[in-house]
Order: sequence, then C-alpha cells, then structure tokens
Amino acid sequence: MNLKDTLIKCGFYEVNNSVTLQKFFKILNSYKGNYGYITVEGKNFKTVLIKGTYKNFIKEIKSEHSLPKSIYTKIAEIITSFERDNFEHIEIDAGTDDKNLYLLKCKKIPKPIKRFDKRDILPFPPLTHIEYSLFHDGLTKENTLYSNNFFSYLLPETLSPFSASLFKIFENVLNPFFMENNIKTLEPSIKHIFGKPFINKNNLDIVFRTLKGNDHFYLLNYAPHLFLKLKKIKFKEFDLNIIKNINFENYFDDARNSYEELNFEQFLDNLFVVVANLAAIFFIFFFKFNNAFTTLYNTQPDISKILKVIYLSRQSSLITNNQTLYPFFDFSYNKTNFSKIYETTTYDLNTLLKEFFPKTRLALKKKKLIQAISEIHNLLDIKDRAVLFANNIFDKVKKIIENKKDELVENHKLKKNISPFNFDFKEFTDIYSDNFYANYLFNYCFKIWQFERYSFQIVPNEIFEEDIPQNHSIVSKMISKFNNIMTFHPLIFFEKEIKGKTFYLKSTKDEIETDSIIYSKSIPLPLLPKINKAKAIIVESAPVYSYLMEYATVTDTSIITGLRFSPMFFGNSILQLKNKTLTIEKNSR
Repeated sequence: MNLKDTLIKCGFYEVNNSVTLQKFFKILNSYKGNYGYITVEGKNFKTVLIKGTYKNFIKEIKSEHSLPKSIYTKIAEIITSFERDNFEHIEIDAGTDDKNLYLLKCKKIPKPIKRFDKRDILPFPPLTHIEYSLFHDGLTKENTLYSNNFFSYLLPETLSPFSASLFKIFENVLNPFFMENNIKTLEPSIKHIFGKPFINKNNLDIVFRTLKGNDHFYLLNYAPHLFLKLKKIKFKEFDLNIIKNINFENYFDDARNSYEELNFEQFLDNLFVVVANLAAIFFIFFFKFNNAFTTLYNTQPDISKILKVIYLSRQSSLITNNQTLYPFFDFSYNKTNFSKIYETTTYDLNTLLKEFFPKTRLALKKKKLIQAISEIHNLLDIKDRAVLFANNIFDKVKKIIENKKDELVENHKLKKNISPFNFDFKEFTDIYSDNFYANYLFNYCFKIWQFERYSFQIVPNEIFEEDIPQNHSIVSKMISKFNNIMTFHPLIFFEKEIKGKTFYLKSTKDEIETDSIIYSKSIPLPLLPKINKAKAIIVESAPVYSYLMEYATVTDTSIITGLRFSPMFFGNSILQLKNKTLTIEKNSR
C-alpha cells in the first residue's frame, strides 16, 4: 500500500468537488527533527502536538487563527495510527472544513541524523505534566543531590528504552562493592531522570568521608563548574586500608566468569554481577588515581604540567591502536571503526620531570613522584582493559537479545523491522514468554516517542530530588541568565591564545571543519578522530584520566570546561580565548 492510501486508511479524506476547504496547513510527524512530536503549521499559526497522550498535548507556538482542538485530536490520532505500522518521517499538505481532514499531498522525508545529544531550548516544556511528576517518586527521604556528568563519557545524553530500563533495574549496582567493605551507602546509587542516568552524589560524599577523603577530585573531573568555586583546592588521599579487597584481578575474574555464563535465561543475574564488578574496578581505579595524582599535585599545582608528564611518558594506549569500538555503551549504538590518531612517541620521564616540575621540590621528592607516575600508568592500562572488556560484554548482550528477537519474528510474535532495544527489558521478556497482554505496537511506539521527547529535555548537571518536577522552570531561568553573558572564566587546560568559529559535535557522523573550536557534552574515545582538526575543545567536563584529556595532552590542544549547557548558548559563534577568559566575539545563537 502506498503512502497516500495508507494515510487515507488511517483517517484522512480525499478531496472532491463537494468539499470547500477553509484552512490549509502542513503536517510533519516530527518537530525540529524530533520524532516525539507532530508539527502543524499554517498561515499565522504553528502548533506542536505531543504524541501518545491526549491531555494537555497541544503546544501553541504561534496561535493566530489556529485549528480547533477537535482537529488537532484527529491529526494526532491519524499520525499515531500511521506510525504503529510505519516508522517513516513524513510531510503532509492537508486541509479542513472544520469537520474532517483532507489529504492534498504527502511524501516521505529523510530521517534526521542520530544525535547522542539532542538537548534543545524549546518555547514549551518538552514533556507533559504527568511525565515531570513521575520522576519524583517520594521514596527518598533525604535532600538527595544527583549528578550527571559521571556517565557522560560512557553513555549518550539520553538512554534508549532498553538501556534505560536496565539502569532502573540496576539502580543499586554500585553498592555491593561498598557493602562488602562495610561502607554505608544510600539507595538508589543511580537515578533515572527523563531517560538520563544520574549518580547519587550524597552517596558518593558518604563514601569519600568514610575513606577520609573529600570530593575535590570528583569535582575536578565531573563538576568543574563547582570545582571553579572552591576557595582552596585540596586533594586528600583516600585511606584504602579501609577497603578489604582492592585487587583488580579478582574483580576481572568474577566479571569474566559471569560474562561466560551470560545467557537469556539468567540474563539479569549474570549481567548484574558483570556490571557490579566493573563498577568496583572503576572505584578502585578512581581512589588509587586520586592518591597518586595528589602526590603529584602537592609538588606541582599546575594540572596541565602534571598531565604532560603523565601522558608524554606513557608507553602505550588505546588511542594509538586501530580497533572497532562502541561510541557509547547504549544498546541502540553499533560499533564504529577507530583509527589511531598519532604514532606513539614516548618521552624520557626524567627529562619531562625536569621540564615541568619545580627543580627544588623535584630534588627532594623525585623517587616518590616516579612511583606515583608509574602507578598512574598501570591504572590507565587497567582502564584500557576494562573498556575493551565492556565492548565484549556489549557484543554478547546484543547478540543474545537480537537472537531472541529473531525467534519472535520467526514465530510471528514481532514484526521484522522492530528493534528490540526500543522496548524496555521487562516488556521484551514478557512478549517472549507470552505474558504480554497489551498492544505491543502501541507500547513500542510510545517508548520511541517518549525517548525522543526525553532527549530534548535539558536537566542541570546537578539536581535535588525535590526539584525534578520543576526542572523545566529551573532550566529556563538558568538559560535565560546564560544568554546575557558574553564573557566566561572557565577551567582551561593547555591554554594558549585562540580565536575561531564554533562547531557543535553532537553526532557520530559529523564532519568537523578545520580550525574550529568544537563544543560538545563529551567526546568519548571512538569520536576522537572527529576532532583532530580542532583549535580547542569545549566540554561540560573532562576527567583527567579520560581519553579526551590524553589526546589533548599529546597534541597540545586546549581543553575548556566548567561551562554548563555550553551547547545551548554558543550557537554558531566566533570565540576568543585569551588571558584565561573566553569571549563571544560574534554570536548567532
């Protein structure tokens, strides 16, 4: 059946000589490329409809001579009916006599490029009132603070439905490591807010205090806008004697054993053990890196110089190898080819220490500094192993789920063109076991629509539980404040005087212009080849142990962090970096 006939079957009327149309308009089953909405635009009016709901679903952008609610309801019913069997982006020329909808022209339009960061400033709240209120579950009694950038180098800004459902199931996956070491933890350790993963910052603070440290190293890596506000920086070493087992190999072995036993029948149990052990590996890595880094910082407080010594003396790294990797650990992504960016050139450690560390202090602490750098190199090797192992896990999980999906298609329980990763995990397993009694196509479409809307929603990098329902109002005020600022004093690594045009990296398919100043939420390992022509890179956070920071160190590329929502207010601008100040010289935001 062709597109026109399909739309007529879904509810449109054909025009005939007896019909007098009163209004003409265009319909898109998307808004700004976002599939969670319907755009209806005519002379002097523009309306956005939220898919999958029929209460407060009409958002007027320009409302002079707009259509009656009954017509908008019919449009929403027709489009959502069409999408239950057809996953296409379409454009329709239509008309109405204020009673019926008439089809004039229609065509398929290209699907927008998949973006890992779709956040956008909208003239209306991107979600419904019910969707905002659902994320304040009232179970957390304390004034809990959640933090977002912790996951930004592993996950896209908004998780696919399948991945998000696992995060909800595994919300306490970070806790077993601390529990086995008798360290008190709070629940949940992970919070799922509008499809975005947040870590429980209160939980981390308790762990840091228990280990007799503080959160300054965490802020440097994951909340640099708060790190900039510290009156006095003090990286305190963690007391690792409190932790009974800090042997990486034990955790790798436990993870590998569960990985080998991973199958569909015991999927959640085995996957939880794998992820819990990887979480333990990361936290041991974090604590040990903090301690070694603190040794270096106490001698050389210039972090850029510390990084030069660490990375220019490193023997090998994943960024010097050709391989195939997942850009993000989300099941909606496929692997990408990663080509090494540069040939390995290792510099003599003694020479680097003499160049970048104070000579008087170096003479007294050289042996201790060399031990700290050696420890950091070993930790970075552990990180490389964990990343490659995580890629193997994803390969196996995707194969398990896709094989079960093929069984469902073969048994006529699912349509062939449906992705299992647009269900949540429980829905998928219920369909497989014949325990799903609703219309799976409607649920499937609704998950896609809601995921798309979640991806538009901006959430502060830190948010208190009680503020979640007021998120849109909070963000709107913050953005309004930022829009009036033309000069910024960010956290800068490898600073030099720079001037250039901005480029917003938000897709794995983006091609970067030479000499751009790139800005992005984050730039994980597989996307590093995208930025090899950049003058400077602006990200919301840049962990000192990230592949981005390693790349910036060896290529002497300026990294600018500590600017919340930078993609929201730079637009296509001309920026200048000079004397620790970032200035918007020409702006078209």
